[in-house]
Amino acid sequence: MITEIDKDTIYFSSLFARHYPELYGEIKDILTKNGVPNGTITNTADYFCRDYMPVQIDMQHYLLYIYDPDYLKEEPKYTTDIELVLSTLKKIKVEVVKIPLKLDGGNMIFCQAKNPLDETSYIVMTDKVMIENESYSKSEIETIIKEPLLKTCKDVDILWLPWDESEKCGHTDSIVRYVGIGETGKPKVFVNLEVYEEKDANDMYDILSDKMEVVEIQLPEYDELSWAYINSVQTDDIIIVPGLGNQKNDATVMEQYETLFPYYKGKIYLVQMGEYVKEWGAALNCSTWTIKQK
Repeated sequence: MITEIDKDTIYFSSLFARHYPELYGEIKDILTKNGVPNGTITNTADYFCRDYMPVQIDMQHYLLYIYDPDYLKEEPKYTTDIELVLSTLKKIKVEVVKIPLKLDGGNMIFCQAKNPLDETSYIVMTDKVMIENESYSKSEIETIIKEPLLKTCKDVDILWLPWDESEKCGHTDSIVRYVGIGETGKPKVFVNLEVYEEKDANDMYDILSDKMEVVEIQLPEYDELSWAYINSVQTDDIIIVPGLGNQKNDATVMEQYETLFPYYKGKIYLVQMGEYVKEWGAALNCSTWTIKQK
């Protein structure tokens, strides 16, 4: 299983680079400074390539699902034709494994356990997938998702978080960030649950903490957009965190990232993008496609 910690290359939609040149330029400068390979993807209909680009599952294969999000039904012009995008990729060899499920890449967080008794690979998703694929049972959905991964993973478990229907996308990449292997050998995750109703937040915590070490975000001041702090972009060498313009919160979050990711010392950056987050309801993980090429 390829987690965000394993990846080494970042791609943005060419639309993002064109429409937000200053923000894109600042990010690109960070990537160039640190020698992180990066580029843009053409023929996209919006900025959020995390959701429609195939999810890398090993060095050769990418999981290609049906990208037909219900939240774009009234604005079909924003629905990317992924086959068109893939046909124009020139520098990347993408061998896809197609599955007959409606999914978004932002709703698949890969985590890994590693201890003498457990090397389970985990996928954290919201149960919105059940609604989007109502012709399949839960067990059928799990089998379809797990089968391609079991060719290279010893065991795969899907953790289903409750979907807060007020958050129309139902993604987990603004709820959970994989930190790495914890001291117990369980996956460690960084989460922001305070923006959810108490019952959903408690349910999410219970589901995650049953299998993982959970570290909750700590902020001096409440911010309904604070989910964006979890929606950072990461490779094996750097992390770029979305800043929201609240100096106290931004500084505290950076301290938490530096504590949680000590092996990224000097390679964790903050990029101010509060207006982008507010306008689009998305941040950096949403706006990138990250892969492992070497």
